[in-house]
Amino acid sequence: AAYLPECLDSVIAQTESSWEIICVDDGSTDDSVSVLREYERRLAGKMRVVEQENAGCARARNRAIPLARGSYLMFLDADDFLAPRCFELALDAARRTNAQIVVWDLWFYNNQRKRQQHPPLGILHFAPFDFDGQAFSWNKLFLASFVREGGYRFSEDVQRSEDIAFVYPALVDAERIATVGERLISYRVMRAGSAMATKDRHAFDFVRAVHSFRSYLADTGRLEALSRSYATWAMSSILYNLNTLASY
Repeated sequence: AAYLPECLDSVIAQTESSWEIICVDDGSTDDSVSVLREYERRLAGKMRVVEQENAGCARARNRAIPLARGSYLMFLDADDFLAPRCFELALDAARRTNAQIVVWDLWFYNNQRKRQQHPPLGILHFAPFDFDGQAFSWNKLFLASFVREGGYRFSEDVQRSEDIAFVYPALVDAERIATVGERLISYRVMRAGSAMATKDRHAFDFVRAVHSFRSYLADTGRLEALSRSYATWAMSSILYNLNTLASY
């Protein structure tokens, strides 16, 4: 609840105003729902709040996808916030290139020091579009029709690495991917109680997620052609996840 106003205000302040907000409250135990309902009242028709029992962020995002009425989808975590021109620049790139996915760079926002921080050059490497094997959905814009036709969904079988099941199949399937080289989102780090802070509780979810993506490549006939790229990515992902566990 403490971070929702900054998150929601960053959407309201966008220079591109053709947006809607769908908030899925995943069984919160603070006053998040009260904050959300107040914004819903204020925004009158531009924001909808859905409540569910705690089932994880994957189910919350999956629940929102069919509710969205816009031509594009973006996923924003409740403690992160956007640069004012995020939607404007992402939509411009999507429309100019007819892209199915747009990717942009980010800031890490240090919650303890209340400032933007590393990395100095950002994390966006134009080939490939990932960071140490991680899959992020919140620095990307997706064409809604592309997502629905492809049936992409976040994995509800894991509590961590749930983005892999959505992001990587979409990246593999997309015919056109555009990039914006500016930092358009602030990803909050160094926050107690965040999903990343509880990573050790689900230490090996990433192994299941990596294997699931391999199955996707095999089932769609891409594994042989992409075997080297997959092996490189999988090893990078495994090493990153093992190195960032606190208790193993």
